[in-house]
Formats: sequence, C-alpha cells, structure tokens
Amino acid sequence: MGILGLFVFFVVRNESAKHQVPPEESTSVEEGLARQEVRTQVLGFGERLREVSLLAPTAPADIERVYRPYVTRSLLSAWISYPQNAPGRETSSPWPDHIDIAEVTMSDDASAATVTGVLVYMTSEGIASNTDAGSETIALTLVPEDGVWKIDRYEVIRTNSANAPRTQGERPMLE
Repeated sequence: MGILGLFVFFVVRNESAKHQVPPEESTSVEEGLARQEVRTQVLGFGERLREVSLLAPTAPADIERVYRPYVTRSLLSAWISYPQNAPGRETSSPWPDHIDIAEVTMSDDASAATVTGVLVYMTSEGIASNTDAGSETIALTLVPEDGVWKIDRYEVIRTNSANAPRTQGERPMLE
C-alpha cells in the first residue's frame, strides 16, 4: 500500500469513527428505542381492549385473535383459559378506551420493562362531552418474545382511597 493508500485508509477510518456511537451512548440509544417499542405495544393494546367482550361466548377466541400481537404466549394461554381474568369489555357501556402511560422503566439489564398508567373508560355520552367514565391504575410488565416486546403481566393497582380504582371484574360506576 502506497502513501496515498495509507492516507485514504486513515481518512476513511477517522470519518467512520466520528459517526460511531460510544458504548455508553449506545446503551441509552438502544434503551430509548426499546422504550418507544414498549410504549407502542402498550398503546396499541389499550386501543384494542374494547374489541374483547369478556362475557361473550367467543371471548377465548377473541382474546387470542385480538391480544396475540401484544401479549406473551404464556399470558395469552392463561387469559384464554380464564377470560374473566383478562382485561376487556365487561359491559356495553362504559368500555375500555385507551391506556394513558405515566412511566416506562427498563430493568438494569434491559430484559424487561415496567409500565404504569391508567386505563380510561368511555361512554357515548362521554365522547360527546369529551369526558371519560372513569379509570383504573394499571401496571404492565413487558419482555421480549420473538424479537417483539410483549406484555407478560397485567395488574390493576388497588389503592385504599375513597376514589380507589376498580379491581378487575368490578363494573365501572356511572354517576
């Protein structure tokens, strides 16, 4: 390799080094991407909850069809076996409308993510007046499965206040 070849080699090497992300920044970039994927999964799941009527005879099939892209195989299997333990529509009104995410926390080794937020319920009247019909605080744990972040745990958070969120299975109260 001549002098010109060495010069080109070092210039190209220096230019590519400028565009490399240092290891400590790489972790935060990867974590940021993972957080966004987690948020996308949870928001998508929240928008589909109204499609599963838990009291319908088709609930197990609906759970499998609607929730499969969002939940792990083990959680999906548990919900199919016991639809009453799954989130979804319990009455015609109100219905679960969406999830508002409060926080996404990644585990130290990025093998799991915990999401806290609220599941918001709506009614036809609420849509017209732009008000919700209540909410419940939830926590979800997501893990990677087949290259996709999927919900592996879904929990309704109970509080002891007078305005405590409902537990899974209780019907929302309209005032």
